[in-house]
Amino acid sequence: METLCGKGGGWRRIASLNMTDPNEKCPTQFRTYSQNGVRACGRPVTNSGSCDGITFPSRDIKYSEVCGKVIGYQDGKPNGAAAYHANRDINSAYIDGISLTHGNPRKHIWSLISGYTDINQNQCPCGSHTPYPVPLFVGSHYYCEAGCHNTQASFNTLYTSDPLWDGKDCGSIETTCCQRTLIPWFYRSFTHSTTDNIEMRLCCDEGTNNEDVLIKEYEIYVK
Repeated sequence: METLCGKGGGWRRIASLNMTDPNEKCPTQFRTYSQNGVRACGRPVTNSGSCDGITFPSRDIKYSEVCGKVIGYQDGKPNGAAAYHANRDINSAYIDGISLTHGNPRKHIWSLISGYTDINQNQCPCGSHTPYPVPLFVGSHYYCEAGCHNTQASFNTLYTSDPLWDGKDCGSIETTCCQRTLIPWFYRSFTHSTTDNIEMRLCCDEGTNNEDVLIKEYEIYVK
C-alpha cells in the first residue's frame, strides 16, 4: 500500500465507497439521494434527530493507527456542533455530521461536522462567527465546513457545489477550519493496538425535513 497520511506504507483498507461510480450503491442502512446528477447517502426519513450507522469489520487486523477521508454534502440547515436538541455524549447526535468510533463502548476516532453557512452563523468550533465547542472527547480530532454560501441555508436544499471536508472553497468565516495539514485526509494514532471494528454514524439532532448530512465517498485504512 502506498504512503498515506504522511505515515509511510503498510496500510490495509477496511472500507470504501464512491457514489460518483454509478455501479456503487449506498449501504442499506442509509437512504440514497439523487439530485442534479449527484448521488449521495443520507439518513432514512425521520421526523426527529437520529444516528444511523454502519460497522466496518476489522477482519481481526490488529491496528494502532487509522487514516481515512470522508467527503460529503450539506442538506438543509445543519447546525454544526451546536447540538440544540441532543445530549452531547458519544452515543447521541452530539454534532450534525459524521461520527467515527471504534469498540464498545464507543471510543472516538474523528468527527466530520457540517456548518450552517460559510459566511454567516457557521456554528463550527473552528469558525470565526458563532462558534460552538465540540465535546471534550472530540478534542481537535474533527473537520468542520459548510456547503451553503448564502447568509441563510434553506430547508430541503442539497448544496452540491461545495462538498464538505475537502478543504476547498472555504468561506470567509471558516478559513481556519480548512487550514489543516492533511485535509481531506485525517489521521489518528492510539497508545495501544486493537482489533475493534470501526463504526461510522450519520447523526443530526433534528428530522430530515430540516437537516441532513450526506456521504459522497469514504476510504478508511488501518495499520
